[in-house]
Amino acid sequence: MGHIGHGIGHLLYQIFLALIGLAVTMLSVTGVYLWWKGRQSRLKALQKGR
Repeated sequence: MGHIGHGIGHLLYQIFLALIGLAVTMLSVTGVYLWWKGRQSRLKALQKGR
C-alpha cells in the first residue's frame, strides 16, 4: 500500500507525470528564449549608444 498499483490509475498517473514534465520543459525553453531575446536587444542598445 502507499503506491499506485498497475491498472488505469497507474496509467493516468504516468500520463500526469509526463504532462508535468512537458510543462516544465516548455517553461524552461520559453524562459531561455525570452532571456536570449532580451540579451540581444540589450547588446544592440549598447552598440547603438557608442
